[in-house]
Order: sequence, then structure tokens, then C-alpha cells
Amino acid sequence: QKLGGSMFTANPWICISGELGETQILQIPRNVLEMTFECQNLGKLTTVQIGHDKL
Repeated sequence: QKLGGSMFTANPWICISGELGETQILQIPRNVLEMTFECQNLGKLTTVQIGHDKL
């Protein structure tokens, strides 16, 4: 699904951590509500970090 009319210029990202490891920083595509990705087995998930590149 796409969102429209966004005026933001920041590039959002997500990083997911678990008991067995963590993903690299994954760029979140703009104007979408859902995304998928593949990574190694992280084990039981412990942390989700969400950020962007603007101050």
C-alpha cells in the first residue's frame, strides 16, 4: 500500500536485533505501509530500532 502527499525528506531505517544477531540497517522505502526483508536467523527477537537520517 502506498501513502501519498508526503513532504518529508528524511530517509527512514529499521534495525532488528535478536538473541542470535542483528540485521544491518534496512532502509524503509518511502510511501509504503508494509515491507518485507530476508535475514539470517536472529533467534528470539529483543529490539527494534527505528530512525531516520535527519536531525
